Amino acid sequence: MCVKMKSRVELMRVMILSLMFLLVGGPGIPASNAGAVSDNLVGVWYFPYKKAYIEISKGSSSQYTGRIIGVTEKSYIPYLNQVVIDGLQYQKGNWQGTFVHPTQRTRFDLSMNMAGSGQIEALIYKGHRLIGKTFDMHRRELPGNVYMSSH
Repeated sequence: MCVKMKSRVELMRVMILSLMFLLVGGPGIPASNAGAVSDNLVGVWYFPYKKAYIEISKGSSSQYTGRIIGVTEKSYIPYLNQVVIDGLQYQKGNWQGTFVHPTQRTRFDLSMNMAGSGQIEALIYKGHRLIGKTFDMHRRELPGNVYMSSH
């Protein structure tokens, strides 16, 4: 009877550890693949809400930056070359950083994740995620009929 009890305790222990492992998310992405996955963000993204093209690039410190490189409305020309995404880092399957409002220069928290092939879901919020707003961005080439930066 002692042997049966010990095996049940061991079985429960293994089950609890397995459950905790699954809830925490397991080992996540192996370190060798994390850089490749996080670099999926690099490129030109169309932000339909403001009709702007944002180029996201990776800096030397593994942080990502996004700047406006094209706009479809002439009134937005003054915002070309402005950094609107700053300090973005890949963490646990998504990117966390700061969104800088182009007109007010107000800084907001930013969380981004891939919502599908060629699509990003960006959550911009101040302090608490529930009080934020979600925007979609789409990977696109910069078309010829936009106002572009001279950079």
